Amino acid sequence: MRYLTWHIKGSLIEEAGRSQVRETYVLDQDYLPVEITLYIKTAPTLSDLVIDINDDEVSIFTQNPRLSAGQKQTDTRSFSPNGAQRILSGSFITLDIDSVGSGEAGRDLTVILTLKELGNPV
Repeated sequence: MRYLTWHIKGSLIEEAGRSQVRETYVLDQDYLPVEITLYIKTAPTLSDLVIDINDDEVSIFTQNPRLSAGQKQTDTRSFSPNGAQRILSGSFITLDIDSVGSGEAGRDLTVILTLKELGNPV
């Protein structure tokens, strides 16, 4: 297994609607997305926090992961990537923040994408 982790410290208000937030990962072999976990220290209020993860600028999800208003952590089993989605060696993996809470945006977000190895290292 391989884990790609993004951590955004502080308020997410400035990250709302931004593409390619923080790290960009370049994969060393083929992988299958297994699960996604979102954790936030201060939950969003009044509306949901919605993220997206892209493989070469194309979403890996059929439905984007979210933290509902007031929610601090996702149930990792709830947010499975598209099962047919293979991420190929050399792919650029990025995080987008599609929307944040409209009261409290949310603070100190961690996103963990779990990947299962499918091929041999390059």
